[in-house]
Amino acid sequence: MVHGRSTAHLLAALAFCMSPFAVAETLYPIADLGAEYYQGRQGGLYPGGSNAIPPEHLALALDQARHIQPRDADGKPDRMGWIGFVSIGMSNTMQEFKVLDWLLADDADVHPALRVVNGAQGGMPAEALADPGHHYWDRLASRIAASGLTPEQVQVCWLKQALGQVEDSSFPNHALLLEEHLADILRNLRQVFPQLRVCYLTNRIYGGYTDRVERGEPLTYESGFAVKAVIERQIQGDLALNADPAAGEVVAPVVLWGSEQWANGAEPRENGLTWLLEDYEDDRVHPSLSGEFKAGTRWFDALRADSVAQRWLFARWPGQFRVTLRPVADSAVNEADPDNNYGQAPELRAGWVSGGTAEVMSYLRFEAGPINPAGLLGSRLFVHTLNPIDFEVWPVADEPWQENTLTWNQRPALGFSPLTGGHVWESDSSTTFNLGPSPGISAQGDLNLALRRAAEQSIQRVGSRHSALSPLLVLRFQDEDWLFGSRFEGPPSGN
Repeated sequence: MVHGRSTAHLLAALAFCMSPFAVAETLYPIADLGAEYYQGRQGGLYPGGSNAIPPEHLALALDQARHIQPRDADGKPDRMGWIGFVSIGMSNTMQEFKVLDWLLADDADVHPALRVVNGAQGGMPAEALADPGHHYWDRLASRIAASGLTPEQVQVCWLKQALGQVEDSSFPNHALLLEEHLADILRNLRQVFPQLRVCYLTNRIYGGYTDRVERGEPLTYESGFAVKAVIERQIQGDLALNADPAAGEVVAPVVLWGSEQWANGAEPRENGLTWLLEDYEDDRVHPSLSGEFKAGTRWFDALRADSVAQRWLFARWPGQFRVTLRPVADSAVNEADPDNNYGQAPELRAGWVSGGTAEVMSYLRFEAGPINPAGLLGSRLFVHTLNPIDFEVWPVADEPWQENTLTWNQRPALGFSPLTGGHVWESDSSTTFNLGPSPGISAQGDLNLALRRAAEQSIQRVGSRHSALSPLLVLRFQDEDWLFGSRFEGPPSGN
């Protein structure tokens, strides 16, 4: 459906233009602008002022989505393999994507083979990612490996970027520069991830609360036209962004709008979206937790409504299912305060205090109920990081403990070696630990885990089950009784 400006918007624009203080063109979300223009650039998410994907481009996207399926480490189709979904971008992307990551982990309808990696990194603008030799790509590779994936298994991405420095703030010059960087990033992504099929792009949230020119308005709004332009270039057959095997060498994934995130501050757009001052941190650039949830939920809803995502993200898979668990108990324990309980704290902690003489650890318990651990294909632990972390995740002896009474002196014993850990993750991000198919689930379905640091280093923190983003344990199972059930669609064909 094509959306134009509402009557209220038109009346507001008329009143603004008649005002003696009218010095700038009124800003309308690109989708709401429709077939009308902003400084010579037509609105609508797609060509012709439309918000609908053109039929030929949709057909290409659906065809590529057909190839998104579980793959082994070499990228070959394998029903026991994984579908990698990675975020690409800067700090705002990292913060907003963590909510999408959490929502996907908590949704039972999501493909059991999905494995998400928050690859966005703070302080990494578009010009950095446009350089294939930038250290961003090395750090991304480390995150992919730490998540139990190979580059050949990554098949979908979510990209949100902005310029770091804006030397020419005139429109469309700064948007044209961002457009070229986005095109470079898309080509880099296809080189790094040879099975990458689809990439969802989005623009930035409202920037009118800051006095920083490069993060303020109208530059933030205008940068959305760079997203629109790079998508249109691919639709119009630009071979430098070709995603169609029938047209020649594939150098980029199919690019689609994920969701348009911009709204004019407190003025509701046609879908009701607003950005309020409370949705921002003190710097008025990065989103607060409410802003992160607002953005991440829009991303999730967009995927839910996307016909392309229905081909891969919510596809049923024969003989497999997934279970997502929240902790039934969690608590930190402190060697320096060995008889104190921290069971109701909003944070879990691990590290060393008192000059490295006392350790702090955290315990988590999940209950899956009676299961067959032999059917477990994989498991991952999601936590919300509150500062940079390099935790190790340890198995814990099957000993009883209670959240409100656990102390250092009464802590259960740890296993012989960690399940995973040692990789540094950034602050205010979603962190996923790959625990593998043998994390130590008991026959009763209980799993006890501990978070600790390998070396005598400072305290690190993640959200507890009492926080807005609770830890999640995602389990992928096979069920042989379902292998030939008619309730599931068969696996896609082709490579």
